[in-house]
Amino acid sequence: MPTGYRSMPVLPCQNVEVCAAFYVEKLGFTLANFWQEDGEAMAFAIVSLGTITLALQHAPDFKPHNGWSAYLYVDDVRALAAIAGARAVDIQTSPHETFYGMIEFDLKDPEGHVIAFGQDMNAGPNGPGL
Repeated sequence: MPTGYRSMPVLPCQNVEVCAAFYVEKLGFTLANFWQEDGEAMAFAIVSLGTITLALQHAPDFKPHNGWSAYLYVDDVRALAAIAGARAVDIQTSPHETFYGMIEFDLKDPEGHVIAFGQDMNAGPNGPGL
């Protein structure tokens, strides 16, 4: 049986370049790679923060939905929330402890995706959330 080792949520975006810049400039991600449409507009980009990767895919008719678009585990959620707050990111919920053993906060990116960042207070032997 194959074993998974990483995942990459794919977020639809009307403007990939603006969304990629948000993750890089506001949250400290790195632009890992991008592909252009007709040599001009970004059609697809991958941003990373440590072993977290997010793909941003051009979707001109994208409309945001309610609820989380992705849940990302980090080692210091309060520090990331402080950085995001200092850089005028739209924080939806401040860092808080949950009944399921996480410290988490939510933010909204320029495309309207709600992204949750969580820190597992009691990570299992296979990592956070497990």
